[in-house]
Amino acid sequence: MEQELIRCSGLSKSFAGKPVLGDISVTLNESEFVSVLGPGKCGKTTLIKLLSGLEMPDTGEVLMRGEKVTAPSPERGVVYQNTMLFNWLSVLGNVRYPIKKLGRQESLARAKKYIDLMGLSGFEKAYPSQLSGGMKQRCGIARIYAMRPQIIFMDEPFSQLDAQTRYLMQLELEKIYLGEGQTVLFVSNNIEEAVYLSDRILVMSAQPSHIIREFRVSLPRPRDYMSSEFVALRAEIESCLSEAENE
Repeated sequence: MEQELIRCSGLSKSFAGKPVLGDISVTLNESEFVSVLGPGKCGKTTLIKLLSGLEMPDTGEVLMRGEKVTAPSPERGVVYQNTMLFNWLSVLGNVRYPIKKLGRQESLARAKKYIDLMGLSGFEKAYPSQLSGGMKQRCGIARIYAMRPQIIFMDEPFSQLDAQTRYLMQLELEKIYLGEGQTVLFVSNNIEEAVYLSDRILVMSAQPSHIIREFRVSLPRPRDYMSSEFVALRAEIESCLSEAENE
């Protein structure tokens, strides 16, 4: 039975008098991977900020395990498009930084675990300036997982990577998601990526945005991009997105 983790209802948000989100209601369950697709600048990032507590809604509320979300919390991790690493710290230092309070031995062991899970073994002493874009994102994701939040919000984390690196990152993310089990809300601009990774896909309309459709992805893992079921679902979502852009 699905266990509810986050529920929001009636969310709306405006900036400078311009409505961005209007009447959004979403439920996120424990240990599920949910992607959000929608037209450009439809408010996907704003939705992440509201659900994570980085912004407050104009109307509506966000509940996590029944408690109102009113501020950011270590229980809710966020991965951005541009990985915000500390340039003066190594890979190990960056991943360990938010968990140093655990003590030297435990924080080092946990940091090394997630560095290994994200395929960065051997690069522990490297600095951000020595890393490729994909490796920087691996480091950022490892840092968030090391904090062990209950939910991880990812805001188009692979959008600036080349196609091959993006594909490899999808494989790495699927592996760590299946191994660790945290809930993930993943904003994407890529339909194939969303279908490959997700249990559910939410499609948003243009501004003021609302959820116009939900797709449940029941394809077995690991998924085959070329299977008829994958291609058919991709086409259905693409059609839905086209309608969203024209709303």
